[in-house]
Amino acid sequence: MSAEREFRTELAEVINRHSREKHSNTPDYILANYLAACLGAFDAAIEARGIHKGDIR
Repeated sequence: MSAEREFRTELAEVINRHSREKHSNTPDYILANYLAACLGAFDAAIEARGIHKGDIR
């Protein structure tokens, strides 16, 4: 299993364990995929900021 897939699986388990999917009535794995995608988008934004500021070439 890839590290990314393992992360999403474990995140889904945490969401389920704490019943955080109940309010939205959305399956835990969908919420885990969404949150992992948010982290990916944040990483891209940080990289873009670094390029803009000249910190990353």
